[in-house]
Amino acid sequence: MLYQKLGPSLSSLAGTLPGVHMAIQFPKLTAESRRKLWITFITKIGGSAVTQWCDDNLLDELADREINGRQIKNAVRTAYAFAVSEGGALSPHHLRLSLSTMTEFDRELEPDFADSPADAPTPMGYGRSKKRLRPY
Repeated sequence: MLYQKLGPSLSSLAGTLPGVHMAIQFPKLTAESRRKLWITFITKIGGSAVTQWCDDNLLDELADREINGRQIKNAVRTAYAFAVSEGGALSPHHLRLSLSTMTEFDRELEPDFADSPADAPTPMGYGRSKKRLRPY
């Protein structure tokens, strides 16, 4: 429908449209939704061995972090990469390390957003804007 409204102005861009990414804003996930996502992604990577260490306390700790589904997926994948680089299996240590690395990275980016408009998207919710577009 948008294409029909903008028709002629988009026709010159038709070749580049497949490379265009669009940010879609979703409502914030609840802690329970985040918990389910953590379980899903951890068990996909860790398999049945996860049940030995993935308990309610850890899941509560992870679900308390107000991040989106893509960030959860990326955190688990990064944690797995840490585990593989150490020659071991995925563990709570790797998940925490992944989250702290992600947080530190976002803090380092924060000054880069200082000159941006007040409503500009910011990494992981840092910055001035209360209402923001999610860059994921």
